[in-house]
Amino acid sequence: MKLKSGPSSWNISTDEGRVTKWAALAFKSRAMLYAKRWPDVIEAAEKVIRDGGFALETDFADVFKNTKTKRSPEHILVKKYNSNLGIFHNLDERIAPSGDIQGRGGVFVPTQELVDAFLMSDGSDFNPSAPVDSTMYQNRESRFYATILYNGATWKGRKIETWVGNSLQQGYGRDRFIEYNSTPYPFSTVTGYYIRKMADEENLDFNIAYRKSDQDCVEIRLAEVYLNLAEAYLESNRPADAQDAILAVRNRSLQKDASTLAYPLRDELIRERMLELAFEGHRFWDLRRWGLAESVLHGKKWHGVKIVKQSDGSLIYTKVPVDVNTRIYPKKFDRFPLPVSELNNNPLIPKQPDGW
Repeated sequence: MKLKSGPSSWNISTDEGRVTKWAALAFKSRAMLYAKRWPDVIEAAEKVIRDGGFALETDFADVFKNTKTKRSPEHILVKKYNSNLGIFHNLDERIAPSGDIQGRGGVFVPTQELVDAFLMSDGSDFNPSAPVDSTMYQNRESRFYATILYNGATWKGRKIETWVGNSLQQGYGRDRFIEYNSTPYPFSTVTGYYIRKMADEENLDFNIAYRKSDQDCVEIRLAEVYLNLAEAYLESNRPADAQDAILAVRNRSLQKDASTLAYPLRDELIRERMLELAFEGHRFWDLRRWGLAESVLHGKKWHGVKIVKQSDGSLIYTKVPVDVNTRIYPKKFDRFPLPVSELNNNPLIPKQPDGW
């Protein structure tokens, strides 16, 4: 797959957001990952990392903060918005804590499974069998705090409140937890969590402005290119290089740099992509292309945490399911069926993929 040489950059004041040579190569590393063309992934990713002039952001949270006014050295391609020019989106309105603007927010919320997957600050695993209480949120890696809003987290000068009252202590916290399946449109959290990553923490207008979010969308960034490269190295029997690429991304989120990975590298890569790229649109497609979607998704229920405030002000945390029925993902879902009209149009297509 050959790419014509293109501009390395555009005029930042007039043309920022246009595809550059480096964006094309970064997207090539992603496309070739899906095609399992490992040498092509390595060639494209190494060029971007070596020659593109990009750098991993020191603080993970800064990758997505203040994108309207600050460009991160990690950004390879962003989609620009400007509400003053009528170019905006409604992300904040969709993911904001409901305490920011009642009747909005909480459309997409994190699960307990994702919360449990984040590492501790020293790089060790979180123990999901630990007590279900506020200690779950202590001493976690920095990506956790930049990605998840949980009860007690600081947000826009206040604390997130997802607790509900017990039979004697009626009421609920400002960011109200709603029992899953109790209403078709809760517009509040059903898991006890909200998404922090990509939300505009500077947006303090709790009314009309929520329909005019204009933080830029990070389409592709250097951390993904590193993880694309790590996978290609792993598939090319270069485990030491794969480990280095994973650690380059992970270490900025830990208190102290790690030099080795404890798990089998493939397990570490799978977890690293889930955590680093959470809510960026990769997880489902990664599971499909790895052939893991059936084992991870089929017959499962996701969970959240319900926090009940007692009369004395103490909080009791309980892990609760947030699915009524188990999820369904048979193996055949790894390939989409072909339209019957296309089969009828082209006799050279012998049949549908297996299972369809």
